[in-house]
Amino acid sequence: MEAQKLRFSVLFSLYKGEKPSFLDEALASVFNQTVHANQVVVVKDGILTSDLEDILAKWKEKKNDQLDILPLKQNVGLATALNAGLQICKHDWVARMDTDDIALRDRFEKQIKFIEDNPSIDVLGSWIMEYDEKMQNKVGLRKVPTNHKEIYRFAKLRCPINHMTVFFRRDAVISHGGYPSVDPKTNIEDYVLWATLLHKGLNFANIPQVLVNARTGKSLLSRRGGLSYQRIENYYLKYLKNMGFLTVYEYYRNLLLRSIVRLAPQKLRGLVYKVIH
Repeated sequence: MEAQKLRFSVLFSLYKGEKPSFLDEALASVFNQTVHANQVVVVKDGILTSDLEDILAKWKEKKNDQLDILPLKQNVGLATALNAGLQICKHDWVARMDTDDIALRDRFEKQIKFIEDNPSIDVLGSWIMEYDEKMQNKVGLRKVPTNHKEIYRFAKLRCPINHMTVFFRRDAVISHGGYPSVDPKTNIEDYVLWATLLHKGLNFANIPQVLVNARTGKSLLSRRGGLSYQRIENYYLKYLKNMGFLTVYEYYRNLLLRSIVRLAPQKLRGLVYKVIH
């Protein structure tokens, strides 16, 4: 198949809190693609449970030549773990996956074809379907803009790429500093990375199709609310303003809008998420 001419790595970061069955399903969805990855990298972000180690051992036995496992001595957070993983990715293109999501079987085939048809692209994502923790009930469809101009405009307000769907040029990300470690307690480093790359002039696109089914879990809304989360958002909004991606006006507008949502009651916050999705 011609699409396989583009060689690529898949990058996971795994920590002890993940459920073994979720990891097993995520890895199965990657190894059972219509177009196979040339390398799959799993970064062990600190000590794992024995059940997680068993899942990794099972897949290592099955896919020894494809699967590379990078152990880190202690938990360092998503940004640092992913940056470590990027260093051992062997190929020019890297696809991200989360250890609790499921890639549709033709995800890589469709993204590689898009990249080959659009060689100026540096970062490519897609839409996702969000499910409950058991992957039985749909929670919502997260659409993102498809062309570069719309993505840039959207990024002024919200994250324009669904992280678990992204395909990017490895050297482009590394040369611009990799994932910035904004706050190790959250997973917002990807938004800051996309803003950085947009600010530097890299070319973005999203395929207007669902290519990954994502678990949201029951605690999503509670995690994305309260004073602590609002302070974290203020921190990274300042980061984007100081970088020059946000104007002073855009910074204060975003801070006000996000503060209202984060400090709202959880039921109201849930209604807001339904509207913006």
